[in-house]
Formats: sequence, structure tokens, C-alpha cells
Amino acid sequence: MKKFTFQLLVLLSISAFSQTIHNINNPSELKNLTLNAGDTVVLADGIYSSDERIKFSPTTGTADNPITFKAATPGGVKFTGGLQMSIGGDYVIVDGFYWQGGYGASNFIEFRDGSDYANYSTIQNCAIDGLAISPDDKADNGTTSITKHRWIVLYGTYNSVINCSFMNKESAGALILVELAYNASPNGTTNTSCIAVGHTISNNYFYKYAKIDPTLSNSGDSETIRIGSSENQNVNSNTIVTNNYFVESDGENEIITNKSKNNQFINNTFRRCRGSLVLRHGSNALVNGNYFLGENIDGTGGIRITDSNHIITNNYIQDCITSRTSSNTRTELGEKKHWIPEEGGKLTATLKVQHVSTTGHADISSSYAVVVGQIHSGEGHENEPLKIYYKKFPGHTKGSVFWNYEINTLGDNSGRWDFSTAVWGYDFSVVGTDATTEPEEPKDGIELGEEFTYEVNVYKGMMYLTFTSENHPTVKFAKNLLKSDFSTKADIPQQVIKRYATKRIVSEERPNAYAGEINYFKQGAYNQANGKSTKSEIYNGDISKQYQNGSYAEVWFKGATVGESTNPNQ
Repeated sequence: MKKFTFQLLVLLSISAFSQTIHNINNPSELKNLTLNAGDTVVLADGIYSSDERIKFSPTTGTADNPITFKAATPGGVKFTGGLQMSIGGDYVIVDGFYWQGGYGASNFIEFRDGSDYANYSTIQNCAIDGLAISPDDKADNGTTSITKHRWIVLYGTYNSVINCSFMNKESAGALILVELAYNASPNGTTNTSCIAVGHTISNNYFYKYAKIDPTLSNSGDSETIRIGSSENQNVNSNTIVTNNYFVESDGENEIITNKSKNNQFINNTFRRCRGSLVLRHGSNALVNGNYFLGENIDGTGGIRITDSNHIITNNYIQDCITSRTSSNTRTELGEKKHWIPEEGGKLTATLKVQHVSTTGHADISSSYAVVVGQIHSGEGHENEPLKIYYKKFPGHTKGSVFWNYEINTLGDNSGRWDFSTAVWGYDFSVVGTDATTEPEEPKDGIELGEEFTYEVNVYKGMMYLTFTSENHPTVKFAKNLLKSDFSTKADIPQQVIKRYATKRIVSEERPNAYAGEINYFKQGAYNQANGKSTKSEIYNGDISKQYQNGSYAEVWFKGATVGESTNPNQ
């Protein structure tokens, strides 16, 4: 027993002895050090104006004994000249440095030293504030070229960015980029380099990423965080972005861009950020427990979804204004291709509405309704040639399906209005006599949970609508999008005058309606029950109370397609 104890003490003594602290007075001294597992390099506090690139890439670190490069005191080392850093090797830690101003190249801090990629390495407790691009490095070729300037680029596997602050970025280029092209390049759909990338971006503060001029080329590559690229969307990135705080991260309209598989976005908070969390490419993302607080700032958004097999749960979105023309909450998909009515397109869906809000005023048309399909204009007044609704009053068993056409006005658009057409049940104009009195239940209505299908086929400027349901007659409509039915005062329907004339002037539509104007399809659940127009109760943003009291919408889509238009006569 005594012998065993003595051997253990010897081993501990050897381990402690091998962990050396190296004190240096200049970052350039790193290249002269021989570092072993468990060693720590301490840079003396002070202000360093160098703009060189230093390399910290020891190869001897282990999980139990990483190698650390740190400031003597956190924040006591300031790099004012834009000192660049390459982090290579395995199990290394960079800790406690403060970059304040200065110039720096793209890939300012990168987790590689040449082709030596870092693995299981971390940058933590650091800050970068106001790092700029040197005037000598800015693109200036007489065009709209723009230089990309990425602050941190993650290569390798299982690396981390933790407890850091990133402030006052004014240059284009992703602030943090997870680069997959080099260490995790897929061969077709098979990842040939690593099973998973596995980075972590956690507990960081992102403050004031200035909005980049969208007219400049490549300005769209200005996300706060981008994970992968379109070419690498089938890579199993498995990156976790959690507990980060984003404030005014405005660089572009995608605050975070997901372009790879199996990433997780958990418990992040976004305040006054003029953009959204966007699942652009790659499947199997988890988006859970995030807060989007728009504070009524134009351009603030929530979550935008493409691709497949995502899980979106328990997120909170408040006072975001993604669209200049609406503040309603919605979950929707937007068509990437845009078209003019003359060339058109086709949208289909099979769905059932499971719930509409049960709070609101019965004499307001938008109450108790949800939009499940749209055509949206991307030009001019950005009006909507089509909105497909389901609406059910709380005291009714059966609801209504109807569609609205919004006129494309001349002038300032203040006199715009919708004309509504019933499919099954009532149209938009049928409301109660007061806030609490409902109209009679529609005899030919459709219940919650009843499946129905719609087809929207825009062919050579004509919009053809077909609605089918097992327990209801098939209904078809045709509407010309190139020539207005409402171009004179005499053409304005009585339905419109009755509903709008007491509130505002009703205008005529421009004679050529939506001719030559860019449009695109949108599909999802666009909740018309909101406190702004319907007096629907939102309980000061308390989600549990909204669910408890039925102040929400729920729609299930069984199938949907989008594609080219077809000749309706063939």
C-alpha cells in the first residue's frame, strides 16, 4: 500500500513539473518556444501596435493538458495595429486578448497554420472592436467591387469560440465563418474528410455590425455567422451556436446563415437586428429556444426556412418588422424564383387548418383568420394579387375558405383595397354586427381538420385557381393579372365600398394591373389575428397564455409544389 502511494506521488510530481509557464514580452517570441503538453505562454500586459501575422500552432497538446496562449490579465493586452493570428495544432487555447481598432486582412484569425488545421482548440474571453480594412487593401477598380473581411474563420474539427465580444464591424464579409471546403469536402453526398465538424460558438456578444450597402457586389456575404456554403450543404457540420447575444447585427438580411447539415441554434437572443436566422441550405437543423426582439425596427425578422427535416421549437418573436407593409406574425416559405405574370408559375398545396385564433373582434374582417398561400409583388407598392384564407368564428363549427385580390393602385397606394371571393362558406366581407356578435354559420363551410387542396396556375398573365376537397364541390376561378377589372370608379364593387369607404378613400386600380411587375409565391401560416388590427389578445407577449387561450394559428401541410405554369386547356 505504501509503495502504491509513493508511485502515485511520483507521477503527479512529474506531471506538475512538465507544465511550464513561458513569460514573453512580444508576440513574435512565440516562434522561438518549444511547447509541451500543459504549457502556458503568458504575454505581458501592454499595448502592441504590430500588424504582422503570428502563429500559435503547437502539436503536442492533449485533451487533459492543452497548451495555452494568454494575456497576463484578461484585457490587459491590447493589439491596436491589427495583429493577425493563425491557430493550428490540437488542443490549444487563446485566452484574454483585446483587439482595439487597427487594420487587418481577411481571415484575420483563422484556425489553421497553412494546411495544419486546428482541432479541439479554443479562442475565449477575447474582444475585437472596430477592426477595419486598410485603405491599401480595399477594392478600387472603378466598379462596385467590395473587399470581404472575415474576422474569425473556423477550419478543422471541434473548435470553439467562447465568451468573446465582437463590436463595431463596418466591413463586408462574414464575421465568423465555418469553412468546410478544405477539411470536410463532400464527394457527392458522402463526406470524405471527417464524420462531423463539430464546432461550438457559444456565449458571445455581437454588437453593431453596420448594414453593408446592398448595391455593392458580394455585399450579401456579410452575415454575422455563416456555417458552410452552397457547395458544401451536404457536409455534416454539426456546429452548435448557443447562448449568444446579438445586438444590431445588421450586416445583411441574414444574421446567421445555415449552409450545411445537422447544425443547432439554441437559446440565442437577437435585439434590433435587421435580419433573420436563415436555414438557406442543408437539412436537419435544430432551432430551439431563441428570442427575436425587433423593438419595432424595420427589417428585423425571425426564422426563414428552406430545405428539409428541420425542427423549429419554442422560439419567441416579438415586434419584428420583416416587411415594410405588414407586422403580422407568420411562418412561411418564399419562392426563390421571381417572375412576371406574362411568364407566370404554378403553386399547389394540400393542407388542413387545425386552429385559428379564438380572440379578436367579430366585426373585423381579419379576426379568426389565417392566410395559407399568396402571390406577392416584389416591385412597386409590393401589393398582393392573391391571398388564400381560412377563417372560422369561435362559435362556429364550420369555417370559410376564400381568396382576396389586392388592387395595384396608382399614386401613393393609400387607397388600396382587397376584393374577396368565397370558395366554401363566406368571403372576407362577412363579419359580425359588433365586436361580440357573430354572423350565422356558413352552411357550406369547411371544418377545422378537413383537408383541402389549392392550385394556383399563372399562365400568360391569367391566374387560374382550383380548389378541391373530398366533401365539397371543386371550385375554379380565372382572373386577369394584365388588365384591371377596377380601373374606373364605376368598376369598384359594392362589397369594397361597404367595407372601406367609411375608413378611407378607395382608389381605382392602374389599367394594366400587375403587368410586367415581378411577383413570387409564398406559402405557410400567416396569422391575421394580431393586436394591431383585430384586437386579438396577445397577453403582453406571454406565449403560454396565448396557447392557453387559443390566440394562435396552426396549419398542417401534407404536400406542396412550386414550378412552371401549364396551359389550363391541355
